[in-house]
Parts: sequence; structure tokens; C-alpha cells
Amino acid sequence: MSSYTSDSSVLIASADCETQSRSPGTGKSLCTAEHIRHYPFIVYGKDGNFQEYQGLRSFSQLKSFVESHKGDANSIPDTWAGPTSPTCPATAAHQDRLEQIREIQETPGVTWKAAVVPRFANEGPGASKSLMGVKGDWDAEIKEAIKRGEIEEFKPKLASAMAPESFDSEQNWPQCAKIIGDIRDQSNCGCCWAFGGAEAASDRMCIATNSSMKLPLSAEDVCFCASSDGCGGGFISAPWSHIKSAGAVTGGQYQGTGPLGKFCSDFTLPHCHHHGPQRDDPYPDEGAPGCPSESSPRCPSKCEADAPSAHSNFKDDKYTFKGQTQSASGESG
Repeated sequence: MSSYTSDSSVLIASADCETQSRSPGTGKSLCTAEHIRHYPFIVYGKDGNFQEYQGLRSFSQLKSFVESHKGDANSIPDTWAGPTSPTCPATAAHQDRLEQIREIQETPGVTWKAAVVPRFANEGPGASKSLMGVKGDWDAEIKEAIKRGEIEEFKPKLASAMAPESFDSEQNWPQCAKIIGDIRDQSNCGCCWAFGGAEAASDRMCIATNSSMKLPLSAEDVCFCASSDGCGGGFISAPWSHIKSAGAVTGGQYQGTGPLGKFCSDFTLPHCHHHGPQRDDPYPDEGAPGCPSESSPRCPSKCEADAPSAHSNFKDDKYTFKGQTQSASGESG
């Protein structure tokens, strides 16, 4: 790893991340696998903030680049179209994405900074759409369901009650902390809508029974039985309708790898790495070998062969609820 220091910034050049360099003052690592994969050179300011640049491919280019902008951080461009090495081509940001970012940055009153995200850098706006698994206009759908009487609008009993500064459900219900804290992996499948419902229902069942029913409800059941193509997205109210009408069997993470172990119908799609630098995550990135874009399996109709005896009968392992599903919104105004 090579580095160069100027009066205004610290720049890091690297071919790999074996050697770790630390930013001045903060002690934070300047090198991550995600950065190096997409942007071999990263500019770090003295305040610890950083800007990623494309096109810098040699230490001489790096030094020249810093010196040309020394003492004037505002003159450093968002991207730098310098010469590139033929053996290490630059990852160019998509022009439409750059235009969108420029439009946001020039909009008055915007208090956050738009920037290129490495994962979608060379794709246009909308590239992340496949990750958004809720179909349709969910807000309108909920309002229509309230009108039909299928969902009840939550009305707080104490309208003037003050919300606490912070709230941790694991601490508030320690008897259910293990199931509340079980963050499941949906693999490379657009079934967030089903995971959200299955996990929330599992938490609520534990809390309502004071942990006498501390069981994970199956995302496999909810995702692929409440929809014919669960990986292709779903509706936000569908998990609750499915659990209420048909019930859901128990089911944990892929091959029983979660903290709760194996159950009737565990999730059958493999673990993947999601979001940000991979670091020591042993699972492959979405789309990489071992984590392909998944099609929806069939709705399960029997428990897995190695399910524990207490959860081996599919029909007897169904859990449901009575009463109305409620919709709660945040503060208005």
C-alpha cells in the first residue's frame, strides 16, 4: 500500500487490503475490500471524511492529483478522468446516476449529501428496484383494507402520552430477547415483505404469551404460500392475512443456522452477504457464485425430514391468531 500526505488531505493507493493504514486523528482504517474493489484510490480529509475517486491508477498520478488541488478541497472534482492502466480499468459511474446526484446536490434545502454507491455505480437509477420487495401502493392498499374492515386503524388510548427517547424491545421483554434479536437472512430473494411479517408475528406471539410460545414462524411458509412468487415481491398485508386464515408453521434460518435452531420448515435459500464491505463475512455477495438471484420454491406442504419431533407434523405445527390486524402510523405533522 502506498500513501501520500498533503496539507489538505491524506490519499491512499492500494492493490490489496492486506496492509491497513489509519486515518490521521481518528485511527480508522482507510482500506476496505469494498473500497478497493471499486475505487482503488480514496481521498481522506483531515476531519476523517472521505471522497472516492475514479481513474487514479498509479502512485505518480495520485501524487500529481493531490498536489494539483493542494489547499483547495473545493476544487477537487467529483470524478477525475485521468489515464488508466490497461490491466486495471476504471469503474465508470453511470452518466444518468451522476446527473441525478448533481440534481440532488443543487436542490436548495437538501441537508444530506448524495454520492455514488459502489454497488450500483455503473448502473443507472432504478438498479436497486429488484431489492424492493413490496408491490404496489402499500399505503393505498392499507387504507382500502381499513375501509373494508379487514384492518383496524390503531388509536392510542393515551393521546397525550410522551414517547420515550429510546426503546429497545429486547430490553423491555427480556424473556423474548432471543427471538426478537433473531435477524434473519432472506438470501437473494425479494421476500422482505414476508420476512418482516413472519418475524414481527413471531415476536408478538412470544410477547403476548409471556414467552410460553417462543417460536419462529416460518418465512418459507409465509413467503411461498401467501404468494405464488414470493421472491418477486409481495403485499405488506399478505403475511398477516395468511397467518390469520391459514396459519404458519415454525421455521428458522437456512439449515437451522440461526440462534433458535431447526424447526418444521426452515428457509431453504442460502445465506448471502448484503450491503457494504464484506470484511470477514463468510457468505458470498448477492449475485456471486453461491448466491444467485433466486426463483421462488413451491409452497411447503410438509415439515423437513430432519425437523425435531416437536415440530415434525406440518398440520399440527400451524400457528394462527384471532382478532384484527392493526395499522399504526408515526407522528403526524
